[in-house]
Amino acid sequence: MTDLTIPRNLVEQLCKGNCVLFVGAGISMGQGGLPGGGQLAKELAERCDYPGDDFSLDRVAQYYAETIDKAALLQYVCQRIREARREPMETHQLIAALPFKIIVSTNYDCLIERALEAAGTPFNVIVTDKQVGSWDEGVVNLLKIHGCVTQWESIVLTKDDYWEFFERRPNMANILSAEAARRSLLFVGHGLGDDDFNRIYLQVTRNLAEFRHKSYAVQLDPDPVDVTLWKAKRLEIIPADAAQFLSTLSEAVKAAMPVEEAVEEIPRPERPYKFLDYFEARDVPIFYGRELEAPALQRQIMAHKLTVLYGASGVGKTSLLQAGVIPRLHEDGYATFYVRSLEDPAQTIKVEALRLADLTPWPPSLRGKGEISPPRVGERPGEGLNTFLRRVLPPETRLVVVLDQFEEFFIRLGDGVRRAFIEELAACLEDDALEMRAVLSLRDDYFVRLDEFAVRWPRVFDNRFRLRNLDEEKAELAIFLPAQQFGLSYEDELLQQLLADLESGGVEPAQLQILCHRLYEDLVTSEQWSVASEQPGTFTLDRYQALGGTKAILAGYLDDVLARLPEEERELAQGILKSMVTGEETKAALSAKEIAQDEIVRQLGLDEQTVGRILAELRDSRVVRKLTLAEGESYELAHEVMVEKVWQWVTPEEARLKYTRDMLRQDLNNYRNLGLLMPLDRLEIVNHYRDEMSLSEEELELLFRSALAAGCEVGYWWDKANQAGLLERLRDAWLGWLLAGDEQTVAAAIAELGAIGTARLVELLVRMVEADFAEGAVHDVLHLTTARRWRAVAALSKMTCPEAIAALDRWTPEGMILIPAGPFTMGSTEKSDEGPVHQVWLDAFWMARHPVTNAQYAEFIAAGGYQEREYWTEAGWEWKEKKRCAQPGEWDERKGKRDHPVREITWYEAVAYARWRGALLPSEAQWEKAARGGFQLPTSNFQLVANPNPERRFPWGDEFDKRKCNTSESGIGDATPVGKYSPAGDSPYGVADMAGNVREWTSSLYRPYPYSVEDGREDPEASGSRVLRGGSFISFEWRARCAYRHWHLPDSRGRNGGVRVGVAAPPFSPTSGL
Repeated sequence: MTDLTIPRNLVEQLCKGNCVLFVGAGISMGQGGLPGGGQLAKELAERCDYPGDDFSLDRVAQYYAETIDKAALLQYVCQRIREARREPMETHQLIAALPFKIIVSTNYDCLIERALEAAGTPFNVIVTDKQVGSWDEGVVNLLKIHGCVTQWESIVLTKDDYWEFFERRPNMANILSAEAARRSLLFVGHGLGDDDFNRIYLQVTRNLAEFRHKSYAVQLDPDPVDVTLWKAKRLEIIPADAAQFLSTLSEAVKAAMPVEEAVEEIPRPERPYKFLDYFEARDVPIFYGRELEAPALQRQIMAHKLTVLYGASGVGKTSLLQAGVIPRLHEDGYATFYVRSLEDPAQTIKVEALRLADLTPWPPSLRGKGEISPPRVGERPGEGLNTFLRRVLPPETRLVVVLDQFEEFFIRLGDGVRRAFIEELAACLEDDALEMRAVLSLRDDYFVRLDEFAVRWPRVFDNRFRLRNLDEEKAELAIFLPAQQFGLSYEDELLQQLLADLESGGVEPAQLQILCHRLYEDLVTSEQWSVASEQPGTFTLDRYQALGGTKAILAGYLDDVLARLPEEERELAQGILKSMVTGEETKAALSAKEIAQDEIVRQLGLDEQTVGRILAELRDSRVVRKLTLAEGESYELAHEVMVEKVWQWVTPEEARLKYTRDMLRQDLNNYRNLGLLMPLDRLEIVNHYRDEMSLSEEELELLFRSALAAGCEVGYWWDKANQAGLLERLRDAWLGWLLAGDEQTVAAAIAELGAIGTARLVELLVRMVEADFAEGAVHDVLHLTTARRWRAVAALSKMTCPEAIAALDRWTPEGMILIPAGPFTMGSTEKSDEGPVHQVWLDAFWMARHPVTNAQYAEFIAAGGYQEREYWTEAGWEWKEKKRCAQPGEWDERKGKRDHPVREITWYEAVAYARWRGALLPSEAQWEKAARGGFQLPTSNFQLVANPNPERRFPWGDEFDKRKCNTSESGIGDATPVGKYSPAGDSPYGVADMAGNVREWTSSLYRPYPYSVEDGREDPEASGSRVLRGGSFISFEWRARCAYRHWHLPDSRGRNGGVRVGVAAPPFSPTSGL
């Protein structure tokens, strides 16, 4: 093997410092080298009388440890290695000369260390898990993961040692996984078939998706099958021996090493301290004190799919992420999305992805109102977040999503949105085709709330990073190093005093920033020093004491800010600050409009413009910060440490209002994203405080819809929605509710609406209905063509106000009479199947004034009604076909009596005729109400007045009168023309022939009372006897009563059986198309 080509990518990555070298025993063996595993195994076997045939080193060592002594085993191996060779070999020297920043060795010897020393290369040796904390990015870090001869107890040698290695060294496992995510891996001196190598490779790459960096392994004379199999795992095998490869690699690196370019420095910020604002990437020059935590957290993020960062308020989590971790991730080629959970985080992540892909994200204003948001730019219906990201993100994007201040997730978002996002996030993290990691950063008092993730992501608590206060050494760096950037220094006495005053279980970064900022501000305002001055400045103990020391500065910083405002604005600013604290005593991120609508601010009489002006002043004082997020511009307190101070100003009543406001905000979030309405218990809480709350249109919409669904305070929220001009936009909501809502709830609500201006409701409904009538067409309900208009009619049919009755009466079909909505008494005590007597509410409907005549029925026959399948029920069509029936019984004898009621028809024929007319058979409840009247009856001007006899026995009253009907008592013995006994025999509504002449089929099955439309008795396809009503010319007076129930099988043709039709709004009317 003379010509060896080193992969170009490997050389480039090594030149950039992006390559981790893994070295195995192969680099230390050969002539004059260390004893190999086989030789050591043979020596150990002889020393312990090993009886087995398998002479693998870990197995023999395990036997030695169990039968003799493990300590003796390890000490012997260490002694043999120390005796074998003390000077580095060529391979070690070549490694020391290459620009590796991280070397991972499974060798016990110290030959690499000696080679690095000889080359003058600074290095840091890490042997045990505890030593991982000494990681130093400024030197070469040498991880001896299988131990070192200098610490014999650290040696990994037995079979148990190998299997338990990563469990006993979790910090090393994290480091290896993190570096594998950041860099290319190069394996030299490892056998690819070795179990230990396979365990290591699996561990370091198990959390990496398909877009991970390519890895390389040097292997002499590799098996072609191995080459293919490892290539599938993104590991390329380079055929060479170790020395030849390292030598060639050295030459390639020397030839390719770029000229070191000057790194563009980040401009120095305007001030050395951030006061209460968090550090960002632009503040890196003054961000000190987290030099260990930043790389440690970065490595932990790289090693795991999900990392939880938590710590107390004021500990500096956001600053660590923004100024410490995110810039490092960018240096490693990762894209980062910084996300706040002010709205659904999944949508924010999508917006950030579209921006990264140079696509135009959708503005927040396009979000759906009260329904699941429609697909937006770049989005596809039903597409999960993981699929969206894979499709939208540029190829081979490596992404870290940082969800900061994640307590907002639990405070602002409804439970439905939270559940949906947890599912989306878990799907992303499980997607091997998506190189994505996530960080959840939150206050430690919300840490336990992450249990919501446990159902979908059980390992949510496994990988956590707790950020603590600064120790004294780190705090000292955070104090004097930023000042040093500005030519400023601290007196030693002051520095020591500050550290002593701030120390309380560590130094809280927020308090440190407040103190140092106040000292800096004093230095500048007292004109002892200026930024433009080239002279050094000094912070002195005297000035610190003159300011009152730590307690006075911390206690008064917010009061000082307010004191600098004009007197007339102080109370206003205090009110604005109070609005920016939640009921759970956390800071809230709100838009200027939301702040202006807050109950506390509204009581001060502030408009949005004034709020914006005062917010600008508070921003200049660095008490409030402005956020520009995907959801738009928001404002929040500059730091959580302010919450305690601001909360002291909040009264108990204001606190209760805040809790209600937070709850409403959560439910509004559920509504925006999932279309979920408020549960009744939460709606009742809002109802309690509603008169004190200022509500946006969107909140009113949610409350109105929720009130409709729950039947709770519908009148109040109707009035509010009406005042806000929302009724037209929300008409589908209330029409749907009026149509499908619980009858008692709807009836009660409509009665309530009547007191607050139902005329507006009727006006909207009438406008909907009449828009459907074509010019010149008949304006009645039989000529409506759309389901939308029938829904409007259905809503009106539930109302009892004069305006609604007048509108319905205007649309009455020819030959019919309107029966207004309302309750009536059904049944009697005169016959067992007529009881119990009970009240039934019926929506308005129309009833034919007369029974169907022979002339009308002849039109049905002539129109082919007996040949049209669509008019007949399943059983009816089967009966007709079987009987070959095409007309009523004895039709030829009776058809000439055109004004007489048709008779000798079955229920099947009655239904078919009604459907042909675009109508329906009335239910027996509708029939009985039309006969005896409801609790109230309409006047000529459509007012409803009390029915003087709501339980009348006959349509005209309680006493039978043979002069008012055609029954057996009349002695006629045959049917008479319809309307013969009008108006004397008419019902209170003016419906004729409700007693005598012919019995009339109804739609209802014969079933016991009480009557209920929900129990299946109105199912037209159900089998069973059907009810007939009204008596006939052969019936005695008792059977002509309003409450009397007669029944027959649906295929029965009695010589006195006829039909009357009616019309009702959906869901009963076949003309509705519903």
